Amino acid sequence: MNGATAQADVLGILGREGVDLATRWVVPAVNSAAYRAIQMFRNYDGARSTFGDISVRAAGPNPDQVAVFAAEHSGHGGLTVVAINKQPATAAALELSVTNFPSLGVAQLWQFASNQPIARLADRGFTNTLAHTLPPQSITTFVFPGPPRLDRLEPVGQQQIRFELKGMRDLVYVTEASSDLRSWQPRATNLLASNTVPVVAGATNATEFWRARWVP
Repeated sequence: MNGATAQADVLGILGREGVDLATRWVVPAVNSAAYRAIQMFRNYDGARSTFGDISVRAAGPNPDQVAVFAAEHSGHGGLTVVAINKQPATAAALELSVTNFPSLGVAQLWQFASNQPIARLADRGFTNTLAHTLPPQSITTFVFPGPPRLDRLEPVGQQQIRFELKGMRDLVYVTEASSDLRSWQPRATNLLASNTVPVVAGATNATEFWRARWVP
């Protein structure tokens, strides 16, 4: 596990410092500790979900013991945070403060510890802070969904509209329409199988405003 935490720490530092290219010799063995450390950034859920591509500031009191890296994801708008407890025999009490990010108030957690397969932990609700205990020599990926987005909104046919709904995989969103920005009517409910899904929903011939809303 010390090799895994070192690998994760290097990946986080390369991203934070804006390194364009790095090469590793050799590819780690499948399901080895180093392999799973890379997965925590590049495929933590087994569905190729990744750490974000827009680096944001993340800091902790002692990075020699617990390193923290964060980035927003341009695809789904979520915030991803990787916390690495490097201590070989000591758990770390983490209190993660999230500021300047319009979170939905829920966090998804994946954890690699004790050289066991990556496990998804129970989703956690939070306000501005989230407390979590990091096991000794472990890597934990936190994913904070951001607000959903509607892209490429366009009419199709007589009373239909087509758009791309961008949000977080495995979450449920409802799309709503309004003629006055006060009264909103639901038009479609979608459980996202990926971070971007095409949607065709019923519309009227009048001018309408559309939005998407997360359903807890």
